[in-house]
Amino acid sequence: MKTSRCLVVVAIAVGLSLLSGCASPDSGASTAVAPSAAMDRTPDASIAATCAALSSIDSITLNAEAERAAGVLSEEGYVRVVNSTVPAFESIRLAPKDQRGLRAELAELLALIDASDPTKLSYDPTSAAYLAIRDTIARACKQNTTEDFVVGVHGG
Repeated sequence: MKTSRCLVVVAIAVGLSLLSGCASPDSGASTAVAPSAAMDRTPDASIAATCAALSSIDSITLNAEAERAAGVLSEEGYVRVVNSTVPAFESIRLAPKDQRGLRAELAELLALIDASDPTKLSYDPTSAAYLAIRDTIARACKQNTTEDFVVGVHGG
């Protein structure tokens, strides 16, 4: 039941994120702008869409980690939840380039996922490699004046 609920959340979040990118197909250029310039301009919608989609995915995996640590979710359930987020990454990959911001950083993240063994955990959202790429993306989101956040709901 929780896995299917997570799949619905992923699908809705990614859909909304990608649709928000459709509203204003800006350059979608990779990497962020200088912090001082970010304050004086409109955020790049393609970067904002990527930030929102990745925030949704990370919210799902963070909650799964919390539930696993609390004994509410088994290891097998955790693996299913993490693996269920891979289609969301694929959706981002398939978005038109002008609607997908942070392309270089996203390519690194997708390469990490592609290199993983899909018969086990598709990727480890707690690994140093994943977190390093997400940190770079979080900084770029901030420079774009775009929220990059995780919503925790476990225990609430």
